[in-house]
Amino acid sequence: MKRKSVYFNHMKKLLLLLFIVPNLALAETWDCTYKSTKGSASESSTFERQGEFFTYGASASRGEYRSRNEKFKIAKEIQGGKIILVFNGFQDYIVELIYDNKVDGRIVFTDMRDLAQWKGSCSIK
Repeated sequence: MKRKSVYFNHMKKLLLLLFIVPNLALAETWDCTYKSTKGSASESSTFERQGEFFTYGASASRGEYRSRNEKFKIAKEIQGGKIILVFNGFQDYIVELIYDNKVDGRIVFTDMRDLAQWKGSCSIK
């Protein structure tokens, strides 16, 4: 009877580990720098995966910093290729994060008010 109890405890620990590891593997941060396709404005931002969302923080070319409480919902994720994020709020945005490889990527940030696009490169951690 004691062997079954020990075996059961080991199985519980193994299952717990199996549920934790994928969540750790999915943690990722995209540090991006991008420019407006319509002018000289530029911006740097960070997108950090938080479950089914990416949190967003940005600094414009003037050095101001926006809060990180904006959450972009993951609308679609194509395995090994692209993540499409949406933000619905006072302003609506669509963001495409595109993997070039495991450490480099690209961003296309679209403002839905005027369809202005911002494009640039990202490093992935």
